[in-house]
Parts: sequence; C-alpha cells; structure tokens
Amino acid sequence: MAPYRIVLLAPNGDVKDERMIEAAHDDAAIDHTGWLDHPHAIDVWQDDRHVARFPPWSPPEPIPPDGQRGR
Repeated sequence: MAPYRIVLLAPNGDVKDERMIEAAHDDAAIDHTGWLDHPHAIDVWQDDRHVARFPPWSPPEPIPPDGQRGR
C-alpha cells in the first residue's frame, strides 16, 4: 500500500481541501477518488508525481417526463 494525496480544487484552481488515502496502486487510488462527491476538479498525487486529474463535475441534465431531450 502507498500513500496518495487527493486534492479537491476550488473553481479558481486553489486548493480547497486535501485528503490522504492508502491504495495498492494508481488505479485503486483513481477508483477511490472517482466516488468523491465534489463539483470541481480533483487531483491525485503520489509524493511529487501527478497521477490523475478529474475534471469539474456537474450533475446530468434531468430527463423530462416525456423522455424527449432538447427537441
């Protein structure tokens, strides 16, 4: 297991919060990060190595009752 730093970014790119996790490898750290509920970008780091960036997230557009999107 290795330590990974999860960096939650504010809309302007500043660090909003940081969390440390332990993961067996990069893919496990990325999978863990994918479950975080954060609307802005998220970076995954292992020491000084940038592993991944999740882009800003926005909820999907709701499906109207008639099921017709954007028509």
